Amino acid sequence: MYRASYDKDINIKEMLKETINYLDKNFSTWRKSPFLKFGYSVKRGIKHIGLWGISKLYKWNIPMVYIKLYRFMVDKLKIDIKF
Repeated sequence: MYRASYDKDINIKEMLKETINYLDKNFSTWRKSPFLKFGYSVKRGIKHIGLWGISKLYKWNIPMVYIKLYRFMVDKLKIDIKF
């Protein structure tokens, strides 16, 4: 979604719906995965906490918050986090 967000020809809201539907269909346990719970993530460090946060934004149907923040970090601050 991050890379697709740069393409002005893509309807980002529609693509987000498709992405979440894809996750639900092909990875049915992603919403309740024990590996994406805060208690599990906090024991594994900041990057895993970041993944937990991103998964929460997707579950709440607001992943654009993450995408815009990540784009700001990459484009303006020149910080690229590899998960």
